[in-house]
Amino acid sequence: MRDQGYGGGMSGVQVTPLARGVLITLVSLYVFQLLLVKSATLSGMVEALYLWPLATGNWRIWQPLTSLLVNGPTPLAAFFDWLFLFFILGPVETLMGTRRFLRAIAAVLLFSAGATFLFDAAGMLSMSAIEPAYMGLNPVMVALLVLFGLAMPNAQILLFFVLPIRASWVAWVSGLLALLFFLFTPTLGTSMSLFGWIGAYLWSSSSTGMWKRFLLRRKQAQLERELERFQVIDGGKKDDDWVH
Repeated sequence: MRDQGYGGGMSGVQVTPLARGVLITLVSLYVFQLLLVKSATLSGMVEALYLWPLATGNWRIWQPLTSLLVNGPTPLAAFFDWLFLFFILGPVETLMGTRRFLRAIAAVLLFSAGATFLFDAAGMLSMSAIEPAYMGLNPVMVALLVLFGLAMPNAQILLFFVLPIRASWVAWVSGLLALLFFLFTPTLGTSMSLFGWIGAYLWSSSSTGMWKRFLLRRKQAQLERELERFQVIDGGKKDDDWVH
């Protein structure tokens, strides 16, 4: 990942203590997860951590959080998720600051899980026969792309470690893909990804002033409507004008 115009540019990979701790935790949990899956008596514990549709009767209040900690299912899929976090987690944290970064991720996950729950409760999501439950880091990874891409639009991300693409393009394309996947198959997984993108966009917009500018323009328009109620009466002298 290269950046143009951010503190002289990013050099190397930024692995912050938080990023290192997250990666170590995820790898450790995955090893433990594989051990549980191989156990005939404990394999059901892993499935209880998935995010299940309400219609199955297996939904539990902790699943929106624990489903993020269940990686895979294959080691290769889990590895690519960790590799993605390895390259982007540190730069986004450094860009935003640790506290603000954690607040942003927490807000995005709450928004994604809450919106997905409402869609599921309204019967607007379908259950995949191949993957009836959801697990993974998709909403987090999508959010990281948005938070970085909209904050540093001119930065360059090496797609497949070869093709340099502007970060803003990656952010917007990821949103388009999330929408298309959701419209094609509206499941728990595609819903979590789509609303993860929307949540990150809303957070980024409010943080960069886009939302504030929208509210300011709205307030200005309201003020102009209020001023239209007043009428200026010419009293003959400029100093004697009265406003009613």
